[in-house]
Amino acid sequence: MMVGAGMGRLVGEVLFSIVGDKIDPGLYALVGASAVLGGITRMTISLTVIMVEVSNDINYLLPIMLALAISKAVGDLFTHSLYDVHMDLASIPYLEADPPEVFNSLSAESIMNRKVVMVGVEASIGEMEECLETTHNAFPVVDTGVTHLNRFFCGIITREHLDGQLDKAKRENKPVIDISLAMDPSPFIAQTQLSLRRVLRLFRGMGLRHVVVVDGRQRVVGIITRKDFINAPTTVQTAIQDPKFVRATREAMMRMERSTRIKSANANAPVKLKRSNSFVGVL
Repeated sequence: MMVGAGMGRLVGEVLFSIVGDKIDPGLYALVGASAVLGGITRMTISLTVIMVEVSNDINYLLPIMLALAISKAVGDLFTHSLYDVHMDLASIPYLEADPPEVFNSLSAESIMNRKVVMVGVEASIGEMEECLETTHNAFPVVDTGVTHLNRFFCGIITREHLDGQLDKAKRENKPVIDISLAMDPSPFIAQTQLSLRRVLRLFRGMGLRHVVVVDGRQRVVGIITRKDFINAPTTVQTAIQDPKFVRATREAMMRMERSTRIKSANANAPVKLKRSNSFVGVL
């Protein structure tokens, strides 16, 4: 504010020496202070109200508004605001309201973390201890089935609730415990092909910390956190060089090729075989 007020006062004194009593140098100092402060912080309405209250003159409202609008527009062309710079230095995972255009071409599987730490519905003490040894805040709960190889999504459980279930299992001396009553059975999830812009809108709108990514059969294939959005590619060039995007694109092309091959095989199959296949599918 002192720098802006000094520059504004200097301009006001120069014009006062040229024009005369028609110029108020104090007004130029006030407008200069408002412009510099608004250009650094990118505040508009709140700073306008503050400066009008400081000057105690409603006649200064229009020049202050114009100065703040111009300073914000010019500042946005060159750099981020002071608060954004401080958040970047502090590594705060803040998500911008307007994502880059490349988010329209990316899907959830393009940035998801495939190394998911999961826990079964019937969780053992060792399995729960392994989950709690990590730094994650929540864990997807899956149904492993009879073979213990499946990962069908059942819900999500927080670290606090999982710790409580572990204490309960040790207290009751149970090697395996059902954690279905402690989990959230209906959290927000995302399909692998869901647009990344829609996933970001879900994140910001609901204030989420993580979203589980599932495939068409409701199997857990990944998880997305705020850091995944921050580390996501912002341009097409960086997206092409990102190994996650390359892998997701390759898998999507393989699925499309498989679907096309199945459709062409069904189209070339005899009529009786088509009817039999459709009958078996209904059964």
